[in-house]
Amino acid sequence: MSGFFRKLPRLLTGSVLVFLLLFLNSNTALAQAQTSGTIVVTAVIAPVRYVLIDNKGNIKEILSNTKENITPKVYINSLSSSQATLTIQVYQRYEAIIDKVNTKRTGIIYQNKNKNSIRTAQRLINFIRDESVLLVK
Repeated sequence: MSGFFRKLPRLLTGSVLVFLLLFLNSNTALAQAQTSGTIVVTAVIAPVRYVLIDNKGNIKEILSNTKENITPKVYINSLSSSQATLTIQVYQRYEAIIDKVNTKRTGIIYQNKNKNSIRTAQRLINFIRDESVLLVK
């Protein structure tokens, strides 16, 4: 008998939670049944340009999903690292490269062939995933 009384508060709490879940779930289903309309989901990819640099500040790659001239976000060695500061030296190197490459395309617009880089497919998947924003109307 004493074991039953020790478990009683847990049993009551569990019973109340189950009741609330069933009650709230039935009200949600009723509200959904009475509501009609159309939901439009629009995916928007914000324009962004990434500059990957090595530990010395040399530019390894430039990735872009826009043809616009926007201020780049700087990362050291990988997009999975925390964002670094865009220093004057990195910006000057970036401007010198941008003047020579085709910025009218998207994806990897510059890659320093002398440096080891991240696998291209994984990097592009992360690039698209990180910059996608869903807006619901």
